[in-house]
Amino acid sequence: MNEAAAGDLVEINVRATDAAGWPVIFEAYFDDEAVQSAQSRLMLDVLPVLVVSLVVLQLAQLLPAIGLARRIQAGQTSRRRLVQHAIVASDFERMRIARELHDEVIQDLAGLSYALEAEERQGTNERRALTGQARGILLRNLRTLRAITTELYPSDLERLGLNEALRRLLEHVAATGIDVHCELSPDVPSDKDRLAVLYRVAREALANVVKHSRASAVDLVLTGDAVTTSLSIRDNGRGFDPAAAAPGGHLGLRIMRDTVQMTDGSLSITSGVGEGTTVVVRIRRA
Repeated sequence: MNEAAAGDLVEINVRATDAAGWPVIFEAYFDDEAVQSAQSRLMLDVLPVLVVSLVVLQLAQLLPAIGLARRIQAGQTSRRRLVQHAIVASDFERMRIARELHDEVIQDLAGLSYALEAEERQGTNERRALTGQARGILLRNLRTLRAITTELYPSDLERLGLNEALRRLLEHVAATGIDVHCELSPDVPSDKDRLAVLYRVAREALANVVKHSRASAVDLVLTGDAVTTSLSIRDNGRGFDPAAAAPGGHLGLRIMRDTVQMTDGSLSITSGVGEGTTVVVRIRRA
């Protein structure tokens, strides 16, 4: 057979053995157009079945996917509600403690200071010195309690706005002698839960700066765009070793990390001994 004259052919080789057990090769040639035509007919026969099978498979996967998406959405909604309830309950408890301190403990101590003042005026010289010393200690404790009451009572974020509430926090820090610097962005989240989380992290971080860091300066930077809001608080204090056990006073930050994560955000704390501490919180817009 002249293969060149036959045009395009499809060659088939099949290996076999003859009756004596000798290997043989069976070789056959088929017209390429006939093979292509048979292939096309086969594809046309199989294609509808294949398409229908794929459609059925997609439908079988679509219904569970819709159910899963609804469960995820319900879980996110429930999580947001839990965060909101936790924030409201925490602020309510802070207000209750602040009121009790102001109406009971602070008032009683203030009355005691007046009694000590009267005793100081009427007593002997020796007793006046002792009474004056006791009254001075009492007044210092009164100032500390009033400052704690101010910190406990939550700011009205809806009325003040986040920027003004942060400025007031920084005013308390500056009153302790720490140099403060802030950069605030007008582009802040409108969602009150996210505003509350940002404010609570700032309040906790600044309280730790005052109580534990021995810092002389602190920088607060608030930035925002269409996707994320970031809050950074950096001090030049003594810092701590992140690999060691958490220092006293940092339990609040660990609690804040859990709260931030529940609002699809992140909280990072970077520090080193003698290198200060940087707290950064990032929250996605609602």
